[in-house]
Amino acid sequence: MHRTGLRSASRILPSLALGCVLGCSEDLGTPAENLPPDTIITSGLPSEGESVPHHVRMDFRGADQDGFANRFEYIVETYPKSISQYSEITVQTPADADPRWKRIEAFNVELVLAADTLRADPRDDIGDGRFDRWHTFFVRAIDNEGGADPTPAVRTFNAFTLAPTLLLLPPAEIGRPAELPSSFVLDWNGSDDVGNGIAFQDPLDVRWVFRPATLNASGRPIGFPEALYDLTEADWSDWLPWDLDAGNRVALLDVLSQFPGDSTFVFALQGRDDGGAITPQFADVQPNNMAVIRVRSDLPVGPLFSVRETQAGLGSWSFDGQGSPTVIVDATGTATVTLEWGPMTVAHYGARTGDWRWAWNIGDPFDPGNENLWSTWSDATEAPPRDLTTTSEKFLVQARDDVGVITTAIVLFTSSGR
Repeated sequence: MHRTGLRSASRILPSLALGCVLGCSEDLGTPAENLPPDTIITSGLPSEGESVPHHVRMDFRGADQDGFANRFEYIVETYPKSISQYSEITVQTPADADPRWKRIEAFNVELVLAADTLRADPRDDIGDGRFDRWHTFFVRAIDNEGGADPTPAVRTFNAFTLAPTLLLLPPAEIGRPAELPSSFVLDWNGSDDVGNGIAFQDPLDVRWVFRPATLNASGRPIGFPEALYDLTEADWSDWLPWDLDAGNRVALLDVLSQFPGDSTFVFALQGRDDGGAITPQFADVQPNNMAVIRVRSDLPVGPLFSVRETQAGLGSWSFDGQGSPTVIVDATGTATVTLEWGPMTVAHYGARTGDWRWAWNIGDPFDPGNENLWSTWSDATEAPPRDLTTTSEKFLVQARDDVGVITTAIVLFTSSGR
C-alpha cells in the first residue's frame, strides 16, 4: 500500500490544527514509494550445496514493511549435465521479467527435479548407481501492490535418484535361454527408488530392444550385454508408458517370418523415471532386464485346449496350437452330439487367456466371408446339442488369446449312413 509522509496520529492532529489556523492546505502529503517485500527460504533441507533425493519440497515466507506478501514466484535453474561440482556453479539471478517465473499462492512447492546424469561408465562398476543434476531454486515474494522482491531467496543443491529396476517375468528365463514359439509375449515388472531407499514409485516409462544373437559353447550370447551399450536411439522401441492395469508387456508375433529357421535373440529393457534416470546396465540374472530367447519353429503357436463330446461319449481331443490337424470321429449310430471345450492354456508363450467362438460346417475358417456363420466371441465353453443329419458334419471352435493369436480346432463327425 502507499504510505504518506505523515507517519503517526500524534503528529497528524497538531499539524491539522495548526494548518487550519494558518489556512487549511489541500496537500496533506505525497504518497511514499512502495517498499518491496523480503523473501526467505525456511526449508532446512536441502541446505546450500547439499545432495538430496530429486523429489524436493521447498518452504518459504515473505515479509513486507508497508503491506503484506500474498503470493510468490519461483524459478528452478537446471544446470548442464557437465556441471558435476558445486564449485563449478556461478549463480545468476533471473531478470525481473524472465518468463520462467511461475506464480504460486502457497508457502511451499513440491518439485520433481531432473536427476538424469550417471557419473560412471555403465560398462564398469557404477557404485551405488546414482544419477544427479545440479539446480538453483529462486523464489521471490510479491506484495499486495504487485511489488516483487528484487533480491530473491536462493538455494543451490544437487538432486539425485536411482534408475528403475526391471524384472522380466516368465516365460523369460533367468541365466539361460528360454525356448519359445515364433509368436510370444514378454511381460515385466519393476520399481523405482526415488533416491532415499525408503520411497518407491512406478517407473515413468519403458523401452525394449530385440536383437539377433549367437550362442557360444556355454550357451551365452556372444558380444552381449556389451553390444547393448552401443545401440542408438533408433535401435530402441518408442518409450511406452508404465501401465500396471493394461500390463507392461510386448507381443512379438511371427518372429521367424523375418528370421527363417530356429534363431536366437537377446531381448532387453530400460526403464526411465520422472527424474530422467534410465536403467544403466543389463543382466539376465536378478534383477533380469535382459533375456536370451531361442525361437523354435517346431513349437506350437497359439492357445492349447481340448474338445470333448459329452452326450454320446465319443471322446476328447487335444489341439496344440495353430495348424493342429482335423480330428475325424466315427459317429455311426449317434444321432445327437454335445460339444464342450477348454481350458485355454497360453502361459507357455506368455499370453493371457481370451475368448472363444464356434460354428458348424464352415468351409474355410479364415475366410472373412464366413464371419456371419460363427457364434459371437464370448467366454462360453459349450455349444447346444446338435443333431447329426448328414454323413459328414464339421464342428469348429476357435480360441483367441489376449494378443489376437488364434488356434482353430476342427472335429469332423462321419457316419457310414443316415
